[in-house]
Amino acid sequence: MAVKRGNRGGPRKGAGRKPVVAGEVRNNRVVVLLTNVELKTLKKYAKEEDLPIGTAAYKLMAGALKRRK
Repeated sequence: MAVKRGNRGGPRKGAGRKPVVAGEVRNNRVVVLLTNVELKTLKKYAKEEDLPIGTAAYKLMAGALKRRK
């Protein structure tokens, strides 16, 4: 039988994934291939907005889809 050492293991307060507000869950993965010029433009936009590239791409795509409704 293993001897437990110290205070390792077990649940910690505040650990784990945080709850998400309904309607804001993004769980559908889509793959998009971009040209070098398109990727450079996306990276520039992401840097200007201080966003990760994936979030910047999402914002652009979601905005375009809302306009099409």
